[in-house]
Amino acid sequence: MPRPSLVLRLKRLLAAPLLLLRRLRQPKTEAEAEEETAEAMPDRRGARGEEVDEATEVPAAPPPWRRLLPYGLVLLAGAGAGGGGMYWLSAQVIARQTAELGEQQEEVARLKGVLAGYDQLVLQNRKKLEEEQSRRVALENRLAMAQADLTRQPAAGGRGAPAQAAAGQPGKAGDCTLRPGSIGSTLKDCLAEFNRP
Repeated sequence: MPRPSLVLRLKRLLAAPLLLLRRLRQPKTEAEAEEETAEAMPDRRGARGEEVDEATEVPAAPPPWRRLLPYGLVLLAGAGAGGGGMYWLSAQVIARQTAELGEQQEEVARLKGVLAGYDQLVLQNRKKLEEEQSRRVALENRLAMAQADLTRQPAAGGRGAPAQAAAGQPGKAGDCTLRPGSIGSTLKDCLAEFNRP
């Protein structure tokens, strides 16, 4: 015989305390009540032949455990159902949080990829900047060397140059060495000094 399914077993487990409670609260039939009274009181007369008063007889109450058993079973079934419900709810919450965590991890991985791309762009731009700075330094050095060559060359012939030399006046030779700052300002200073009378 195959085992009953889990749902059928749960139904039986939840229905058993309710059936037991109904059976305990069910009124007894008249025949059963007469049999119990006959067994409990075989003779209504006492030892002296007096009739015993029915009001003084106390019917026997069921034991306390039997009265509390249905309530305990119902409480146990409720606790089981509540525990199952809590388990199901917590499983749903955990599944939702796991899905959200997976989405967040995917977003973090995507952002890491974007950041790696930005890092590569920054490195490329830094290399370009270093190349441009090295070119600028090379051009500044060439300009300084050209300026030094210009100051060393004798002044090219004009009519005033031999006359100045004969008069003993020194020619215009300025100091055009490259100073810190921009190349343009150094050239302007050199030209201004050269053009001074």
